Amino acid sequence: MLKLLPILFSVVVNIANVNIFEIEGIFSSGHINALERYIEEIDKEENNLFIIQYNASDVNKNSINDLGISLAKMDVPKAIWVGPNKTQIDISILKNFDFIGLSPGTTITSEEGFSALGDICKTNSCENSKINITAEEGIYEEYLVVGSIGAFVENLGSQDISSKLRPLTLSFNLSSNEIDQIRFIKPSLFERFYIAISNPVFTYLFFALGFALIGLELFAIGPGLMAFIGALLISFSSMTFNEYNLTYLGLLIFLVSFLMFIKVLSRGYFGLLGLGALIILHSSALVMFSSYELRINHFLLVGASSVIAFFYFIAIPTVIRSRLTTDTSAMSSLVNSEVVLLELINNNQALVRLDGKKLVVDRLEEKSYNIKEEYKLIEEDGKLQRCNCSICRKKGSIMAAVDLNNLEILEGKENLSMYQFNTKVAKHYFCKICGIYTHHQRRSNPNEFAVNVGCIDEIDPYEYFKLKVENNDGNNHILDRVKK
Repeated sequence: MLKLLPILFSVVVNIANVNIFEIEGIFSSGHINALERYIEEIDKEENNLFIIQYNASDVNKNSINDLGISLAKMDVPKAIWVGPNKTQIDISILKNFDFIGLSPGTTITSEEGFSALGDICKTNSCENSKINITAEEGIYEEYLVVGSIGAFVENLGSQDISSKLRPLTLSFNLSSNEIDQIRFIKPSLFERFYIAISNPVFTYLFFALGFALIGLELFAIGPGLMAFIGALLISFSSMTFNEYNLTYLGLLIFLVSFLMFIKVLSRGYFGLLGLGALIILHSSALVMFSSYELRINHFLLVGASSVIAFFYFIAIPTVIRSRLTTDTSAMSSLVNSEVVLLELINNNQALVRLDGKKLVVDRLEEKSYNIKEEYKLIEEDGKLQRCNCSICRKKGSIMAAVDLNNLEILEGKENLSMYQFNTKVAKHYFCKICGIYTHHQRRSNPNEFAVNVGCIDEIDPYEYFKLKVENNDGNNHILDRVKK
């Protein structure tokens, strides 16, 4: 008899408006803020039915408590449908609603048992602290199993289903004029962005890329658009740190890896330092998210570290090289200029500063240098040559020697024609369209190309004949003299 009392004295509520609030992605304070805004705007005198469509991929436990507080402010009937994906939900969320709908495949978790859902384990698969909804679609004592939000709402209005929290039932027909409006409510654009970056992988990726962009600007170009974008990424990603209990020690380790990456960029090659920077970078992520409120996908976290490493080792150096490499067309005007030595990049190159600009220049390997001291730029003899052999005297070209591995033909290779004569060791290449000589593989050193300096578009024609050139006696070739 006691079980019948709630039914006998239940109130039938005629619904005029159906409001569906969507919770997707990471259930966080972004959803709670949107829900609070809805509660302030809603007309409490209207006959509203409030429904949450719950499809969260993860949840912050603090948001569960905040949801209960927000829902307690609402006097209207409240329902929740979990779906359409196979979603996991804690039973403490379900306890706040008059009506519960579950899609097949839903997983319910609880540390307090499942008595609030009656004999749910008789028709579904229960294991320890989890319930997997395996029952057929239909209406059960404490819940409904339906595959869509539309079927859930229709059943609430057409079937005599009692509230779990109070003595009331609903009455409405979606296909009639009884319903004034069905409104879907979503968080604002900014709140949805916050929800998206709450994912720890995105938080880590945005934060690290923000520093990478700032490093790019400060190291190679100077503060600009990329630095501004980097600062925005850092600001947005750091908004989630406090809510999800990020470990701040990881940030200090991250800064160490960032400084190491900058050092790698200044050196110009990967090496053991780059590998160490990558290891410390990923270690910082593990420490940062060691106490995180959300689940961590370590496979995706490794992928994010790889993306950041690619950015440091491939993308940024490409931009830096385009900024730091000296312009050969203006090199003659830099001769005798005073520069400050910033760093020895390798055995052959150094990074110097001239009038606030950073330049990469060649250096003498056998000479010792001191960082931050001033040096004078000179033009080294022997870098450029003319030759008086039977073919070169007719071409009249100024040539620069380059290692075979350091010359790459990017396009137009099909338009090159090769000519050989005499010993047929040297390979002379010409454009078969215009006839201009471009380069040749040298007889004296087959491991080198000699490149026609006149084919370099950036060289000023007026400066061309001012270049310091060494004369090579090809008419009396050294290999011919050795044979004799």
